[in-house]
Amino acid sequence: MAPARDAPGVANLRFISFRLSSTKAVHLPHVVASQIQTIRDCGELLSIPRANSQSAGEAGLVVHRFYTQIAALNQGRTVEERWSAAVLIKATVEAGGYESLSKSKHWVSGLLSNLRKPDPPSTRALYITTLTRIFVLTWPYPSLVREITTPSLSPFIKTCLGNITAPTRDESELRIVLESLICLVSHHHTTFRTHVRDIGNVLRNETGSTDVQASIPGKVLHPSTRDTAARLSAALHQCEPKQGYATSWENEISSLVEDSHRFLNAVLSGVEEDLDSALSAAKAEVVKYFHTQPSDRRVAAIQTNAQTVVYTLEKVLHHILSDSTGPITFKMHLVNSVIQRICTMVNSVPADGPAVRFAVDVTRDERDACVAVLPELHTAALQLLQGILARFPNSNAYLAQSWIPLLRWVFQAEHPQLDVRLACYRTAQKILIAAGSTLSREVTEQLYPIIKAACADLVGSVDSAIRISHAGTNASADGLLKQASKSDQRRVLLPAGLRVASSELLLAAQTHLSADNISADVRTEMDRTAILIQQKDAILASVLNPRVKQDGSRESSLLPFLAHAAKSDASLKAILQPRVPVLHSG
Repeated sequence: MAPARDAPGVANLRFISFRLSSTKAVHLPHVVASQIQTIRDCGELLSIPRANSQSAGEAGLVVHRFYTQIAALNQGRTVEERWSAAVLIKATVEAGGYESLSKSKHWVSGLLSNLRKPDPPSTRALYITTLTRIFVLTWPYPSLVREITTPSLSPFIKTCLGNITAPTRDESELRIVLESLICLVSHHHTTFRTHVRDIGNVLRNETGSTDVQASIPGKVLHPSTRDTAARLSAALHQCEPKQGYATSWENEISSLVEDSHRFLNAVLSGVEEDLDSALSAAKAEVVKYFHTQPSDRRVAAIQTNAQTVVYTLEKVLHHILSDSTGPITFKMHLVNSVIQRICTMVNSVPADGPAVRFAVDVTRDERDACVAVLPELHTAALQLLQGILARFPNSNAYLAQSWIPLLRWVFQAEHPQLDVRLACYRTAQKILIAAGSTLSREVTEQLYPIIKAACADLVGSVDSAIRISHAGTNASADGLLKQASKSDQRRVLLPAGLRVASSELLLAAQTHLSADNISADVRTEMDRTAILIQQKDAILASVLNPRVKQDGSRESSLLPFLAHAAKSDASLKAILQPRVPVLHSG
């Protein structure tokens, strides 16, 4: 008589249990990593309800043995055993659903205990990831939230904060902790409420000094870690009781703006500015203090406070971009004051723009330090402006008239800096999308240097805008396309992000600027660039937004080039090259 066939997954789970019991601890991580997909394939077996599993004979015994082995590994003496337990727990709760989660209470206790041990930071990061995953998976089940998540969350937060403030902590562990807290705070406001102060202190210590007089640079963090810290700072306002979120959010924005001006007072202590009475008085106190300090300390303070300004603007940006739990009031004039103050500080501009005016008693080292940090400050200010335009595109369109001159001054002074050029391209694109159709001819002319530089970047020349050659008016599409193929090698040297930003700016200019407000030479250069790089959307925008000559006639159409560029686009090809069916007669 043939033996009874096992239920699906029993053989696989039995094999995993055998491998776990027969493998030395030092080799467990390799074995466990190779069996993750097999555990996922056993999801049907692991999700059998408890009552059914007890009466399922061999299947129930195999599942029980597997769970027992996980518990033993979770209490293991070696790092390899505890690492393997965390990986197995995560895979099991994801595969088994409610049934595995309902048995995970003791696993969570063991993981919390392991999190307090001096294991390597990467291993502790794995414990955090596994615990966070368990907490998230319990959200659809209120009973499991009450039984597992709520009692464990507060000890989890305390332990994580203690680990990341230890001298031996790794930045990757810090980033994992911050990401975990961001994930959990939105669903556990009440639990997080008692830890807001501690989390805020950690964020302040990690992301920069709050002392204007500091001359020692703060901790240098990876940009992704700083972004994560800024997002968590914005998310903590959700923990405010009742309707306190809006007030807390608005007060935090005001505080961050005030801090930005305070740190800028130190950065620009040697610069003569036209400020209102309140800011002028605050800056005078900072200048008075720095006059009592040696030159090297003043130079160091300029660099340290410039870094803190950048961190503070990033926090403002993430507060603006983060979703709110209710309506809030955004005081645009406060944030705009910081943007205006930073962007009017340019070192080299045409005669019609502002220039940095240093005081007569400022040393050369201080002037050089201030000039050196300006591009970083301009980039941070423009990124903040991009966030405002992305979040409130219609509400702030009226400010485009004042932002465009600032953008041109910054671009012409610092366009060789790739970060500044990229920020200028993206900011100009956001402004055009928000208010391009409302710009006058005079304001549009302010954007010509940026648009020309974007065209030059796209065709491979980063030093100056390409001059249009009017050698012939009957150039064919194939002739221009041959030129494009010759410039491919040069365009490879352009950073990918800059190429994308240039392309998006060209498309926005073709789409949102009135054709009658663009000069003939700039429009010709835009069209030629779109043809050379085969940007189908920009060519289409040019066709749909034709320019009218002074005598009332229209410019030559780019339809032949659009037809060539749309060879792979069936919808455009069907419109441009209609195929009429053959009519049979008789």
